[in-house]
Amino acid sequence: MERKLMYGIAMPSMLATLISGGALLYLMPHYIKSGWLHVKLLLVVFTVIYHHICLIYMKHFKNKSNTKTHVFYRFFNEVPVLFLIGIIIMVVVQPF
Repeated sequence: MERKLMYGIAMPSMLATLISGGALLYLMPHYIKSGWLHVKLLLVVFTVIYHHICLIYMKHFKNKSNTKTHVFYRFFNEVPVLFLIGIIIMVVVQPF
């Protein structure tokens, strides 16, 4: 099930988001000088790194070599929410 979610939904969604974001930057290059965009792009990079860490954990589960507790995964599950809130704030408020 997690494989279907990762490769059927999460991976294509991530690629579509990165491609459309890159196209938007290409079409509107004046945003590159904005400070808020740099913070947003950093948060996007962190989100992509998080995605790849999830792939590593998925392999640990597949190999039955998971050493993390359910409490760890409860907190780990909330990390992308913080990234996404930061991204939304940067885009909507554009603080700097």
